[in-house]
Amino acid sequence: MYLFGFISSEEIAELPDDADAAFVKFVEISYNSLRVMLSGLDGRDSWEEAQDIRHKYMNIIVAAAKQYEIESIKDTTIPPAEGFSFADFRDFSSTVDHFVTQIAISNSKKRRAESVGISDSVREDIRTYIYHLRDLIERSEIAEPKKSVLMERLAAFESELTKKRLSLASVAVLAIYIASIPGSMAGTADAATKIVNKIISVVSVAHEVEVDQRQLPPVTQPIPISSPKKPAGARSSFADLDDDIPF
Repeated sequence: MYLFGFISSEEIAELPDDADAAFVKFVEISYNSLRVMLSGLDGRDSWEEAQDIRHKYMNIIVAAAKQYEIESIKDTTIPPAEGFSFADFRDFSSTVDHFVTQIAISNSKKRRAESVGISDSVREDIRTYIYHLRDLIERSEIAEPKKSVLMERLAAFESELTKKRLSLASVAVLAIYIASIPGSMAGTADAATKIVNKIISVVSVAHEVEVDQRQLPPVTQPIPISSPKKPAGARSSFADLDDDIPF
């Protein structure tokens, strides 16, 4: 099912859990659909059809803003379809663009604070640790289903190393999975924990260095989203590895 042809129920189900991020994605998908629909219009009645499509777009964006509690957009008054002008659409789009830009930049800063840039040498150190961790798990007597899950998590973590910045959450998730190795495998669990702690150590050092260099706190405080200011008198259209061997 599609909401007026703008976004499918499947796409809605896959939106991020974070409200701001979900709203940004909702707008992105809906706006792309809007452009496709408008580009397909032709004929004498295309202007009326275009206005109807724009009005429906405005309607679902405001509805999404209410659901995600997006200030200043959720309280937008939608003009009646009959009196809906292109100026109304242009002003509304400008307001949405203003908020989406702020949210996107704010989320980017948040993601940066929750990740760390690592040097090539540190990246290779971590890959060496992963190699030994994988070898340890493969040679262990851990039950195959559990072993498969651990190997998948190692692969997922290793893929994170291809990115410019390493997510701190990915390191924490890896540690949680390794901590789940059964206590009956004490030797394997202890050795695996030692390797993971080395990974945590080099990542922590890299993060501390980055924070000190930027003179920023470890967590970025949220920046209030402000409304675009209107000209006076304007009328609103709506009311680091110690050695190669990790043991």
